[in-house]
Amino acid sequence: MERIRAVIDTNVLVSATLTPGGTCAQLLSHLHGGRLVPVLTVAIISEYLTVLERPAIARRSVSWREVLDLMHESGELVSDVRTSPALRDRGDQPFLDAAIHADCDLLVTGNGVDFTPLHGVPRPRLVTPREALDLLDGRPPG
Repeated sequence: MERIRAVIDTNVLVSATLTPGGTCAQLLSHLHGGRLVPVLTVAIISEYLTVLERPAIARRSVSWREVLDLMHESGELVSDVRTSPALRDRGDQPFLDAAIHADCDLLVTGNGVDFTPLHGVPRPRLVTPREALDLLDGRPPG
């Protein structure tokens, strides 16, 4: 079984918890079998908590704590992550840093434009949740 190591942007988790049958929730179902391995850092976990605990999200999602527990249980916590040149949205920086410096297979996001190419910086393979799900399900992306 091929394991895919991926940094998963917060917007994917939010969507998964708010739309249980949607693409993002289907993607995260691959965490159960160990096929999808989320790469985590302390900064990424902090960002997840900050966003998912917002009252507007927390009150609409009954499963966000379960999703975070599953991410933690199935994930790979990395600590030796250097900072890359800054992105426009500093909240996205930990995701890019982890994807680059932990040599991840994918960075899964619904907002690929937030990770615009930076001059001289290796760019991780950015995919949408649908593209990641297709890869995990053995379908050609797109």
